[in-house]
Amino acid sequence: MSNDEIFQVKVIVLTFATYIAMLLHYLGLSTEIFVIYAFLLVVDYLTGIGRAYKLDIKITSKEMWAGIISKLSSLFVPILLGMGFKTVGADGVKALEVGMIILSLSEVYSSISNIHAIKTTKDLPEFDALASIARWLKAKILSYEEKK
Repeated sequence: MSNDEIFQVKVIVLTFATYIAMLLHYLGLSTEIFVIYAFLLVVDYLTGIGRAYKLDIKITSKEMWAGIISKLSSLFVPILLGMGFKTVGADGVKALEVGMIILSLSEVYSSISNIHAIKTTKDLPEFDALASIARWLKAKILSYEEKK
């Protein structure tokens, strides 16, 4: 990579980070919780690679990119929830914080599960926090529809 290409990547990353920070501020979501969640996503990704290596699970570069895209896309869940709350004029800050805590704890569980598999070569059961949040959101939408 040339210096010019590196500079362009830095500009894109910093621009993206600026937009995310502006959105977080607009939504009233704690930047600290968001950064911790992002860090936990990275830890889970890395421990997942370690788990795959230890359990002799072959990973292709396509699967690695799919994992990266999956982790990055989950960063948008709290932003989407916040925008949804803004759309209906609701103060969703507490709900967003709870959602972020659930997502963060899910990543902690997943990382610990990966470390457990690295140490014992045995997997722990999965926990799908996104499915839990989606079920909660569906119930809220249905409740909102019934009030109309």
